[in-house]
Amino acid sequence: MRITKQQWLDSREKEVDTQIAYERKHPFYVMNEYAQVFAGLRGGYPHFSDNINEAKSIYNNAQLRNIQKGHLYKIERIELQDLL
Repeated sequence: MRITKQQWLDSREKEVDTQIAYERKHPFYVMNEYAQVFAGLRGGYPHFSDNINEAKSIYNNAQLRNIQKGHLYKIERIELQDLL
């Protein structure tokens, strides 16, 4: 059975929507080797803060890779329960 291009696009869109919904329910945080949390971007570069209240949640590995590219120090993924 062949499917049309539109049917394929619709099914792919549903897959992506499902993945986004899953990621939204499972955020994580990023911490650098100095125990600072990712607090967003400043001047286009990752900004890390000592204040845990400034921590920004991350939703997928693509975001994590982009933060790693813009940061010189070792960073790691931290789950919410590990952060508190």
